Amino acid sequence: MVPSNSFPDARNPVAFTDLKEAGFEPWRVREIWMTGSPQPNHFVDITETFPKKIAALHAHESQTAHNKELEKMVREWGERNAQAHGLSEGRVAEIFQVMNTD
Repeated sequence: MVPSNSFPDARNPVAFTDLKEAGFEPWRVREIWMTGSPQPNHFVDITETFPKKIAALHAHESQTAHNKELEKMVREWGERNAQAHGLSEGRVAEIFQVMNTD
């Protein structure tokens, strides 16, 4: 089941008539990757890119500057995700529910 907040999407030619007028044809998103799902079905090892994730989060100062433990908190979440999916200690993972839009 695809969440209702993913529509209207780009496959609906009447939702974005200005794009059609600019020469863009309707197209379809094949999958939606949702975080925070109670039913995750896919994980990605982000250990190597974790520093970039933290830098991106810190760039949103108005939303993250108050949290002095942000990196520790996010790392602990990611390490629990990694361990739950069989990765070795110290690895960090993101989990998703991947949904086909057919």
